[in-house]
Amino acid sequence: MFFSFVAGLIFGAGTGPAEKIAGASLREKMSLSDSEMGIISFAAMMLLASILVSAIGVNSSAFWLVLGGGIGAFAMRAFAFGKTKMDEKKAAALEAADNVAEKADAVGEDLSDAAGDLKSTAKDAADDAKATVKKAAKKVKADA
Repeated sequence: MFFSFVAGLIFGAGTGPAEKIAGASLREKMSLSDSEMGIISFAAMMLLASILVSAIGVNSSAFWLVLGGGIGAFAMRAFAFGKTKMDEKKAAALEAADNVAEKADAVGEDLSDAAGDLKSTAKDAADDAKATVKKAAKKVKADA
């Protein structure tokens, strides 16, 4: 059972290269579409896999062979699809991180400006308080 599944995976993965190799000569001799060529290639590869499994003497059902072949035939496409989706999510996460960093920089600048304004206001208030105290001290001296 496991051997026929693995043989199906291997021969299913070989469907694409077999289609490229045999496709050119078959397309010239017969008018076949791409989908028909894919079906013929898959069937031929599964036939070869079943002959190999039978020749080795493994008694197994065709289900495992075809299941492995189907997975093998589409494994690279599924892998490429998954990789594309992961790359898209990574790019979106990096973009979001850049946006957060820009906003954090803007908030930092705003806080720095506010701190500068607060410092200036505090200095002005201290200067005003000093002037008021000096006036009051002069008034007290004058009254005394």
